[in-house]
Amino acid sequence: MDRQCWSCHIKHANCFVSSRQSTAVDITFTVTAVVAGPIRNWAEISSADDSEGNAVADIDSTPNDDNFSEPGETDDLADDNVTDQDGKNGGDEDDHDPAEITIDIFDLALSKVLSSPLGNIYPGDNVTFTLNVYNQGTADAQNIQITDYIPSGLALNDVDWTDNAGLATLNTPIASLAAGQSTAVDITFTVTAVVAGPIRNWAEISSADDSEGNAVADIDSTPNDDNFSEPGETDDLADDNVTDQDGKNGGDEDDHDPAEITIDIFDLALSKVLSSPLGNIYPGDNVTFTLNVYN
Repeated sequence: MDRQCWSCHIKHANCFVSSRQSTAVDITFTVTAVVAGPIRNWAEISSADDSEGNAVADIDSTPNDDNFSEPGETDDLADDNVTDQDGKNGGDEDDHDPAEITIDIFDLALSKVLSSPLGNIYPGDNVTFTLNVYNQGTADAQNIQITDYIPSGLALNDVDWTDNAGLATLNTPIASLAAGQSTAVDITFTVTAVVAGPIRNWAEISSADDSEGNAVADIDSTPNDDNFSEPGETDDLADDNVTDQDGKNGGDEDDHDPAEITIDIFDLALSKVLSSPLGNIYPGDNVTFTLNVYN
């Protein structure tokens, strides 16, 4: 809570203003909720004096600092902003009123899979990965940027992406993604590796805004373009395609995901030797050669 002229005692906020005036005061809170949904906040005139400094009874309400203690104080919005009823005779307690806000959750996640080729992969081949972006929150997102961490053995070969010192980023970020929806973008590389073995390629959501253009914190991950910078970013496949954990509380960073390919080497060789006869060879003789083929 932060506002001059307010004092906070336990769970109650009291504002002292001059009597018999129409005035307005503000009160500011920090949202500590970590789940989406409504929060209802009530306020009440807790005391007031007349012009002579005497505490006198209000004609149609009972000022106090005990929420819902009077018959006209109900925990609903039916009488929100109603100020013309008699709380002492079955109506709304008009010195007691709520306001309700709805908390949104900003939560994006990413998974990465190989889309082609699905068979053997050789040096010089093009490989395409699909990056799936999920809006798991209740707030729409926009301007979603992805960073792909280009590993040794792959070279970017995609006009929709730009390589900046090993960090590939979308030339045009994802414009918008509604809450509960998903979208996909592809990225293509050329295999430059010349030895057989696995290549692991990571990608991460590096930034995103809410629908109003504000950069807001993701509830369970930390978007950036620094690979393995967060505790939930591990260099293994144990959490590959996992998107339901909390990277801020010991789980997988669900906006950061790998895909692994295995490079095959196609390499045949041949040798040819005389197998018979091994002695003199004369006109009319049959000769046999052995062709040895090596993979």
